[in-house]
Amino acid sequence: MFEVANDDVDLIILDDPITSFDKNKKFAVTKRLFDKKEFSFKNKTVLMLTHDLQPVIDYVQGKF
Repeated sequence: MFEVANDDVDLIILDDPITSFDKNKKFAVTKRLFDKKEFSFKNKTVLMLTHDLQPVIDYVQGKF
């Protein structure tokens, strides 16, 4: 997933990238994707498809 951060593309589509991880790993990946201090995809549009919204909700609500 993070290899594409260095590619010269404007749009990155992630198809359920956190599905097989435990709760802590899911949050770590979510934070890495969206935290401005650790943002891997700066100046890129990221479309993340997932069935597990809880890590995203927890991140937005600052629960971790």
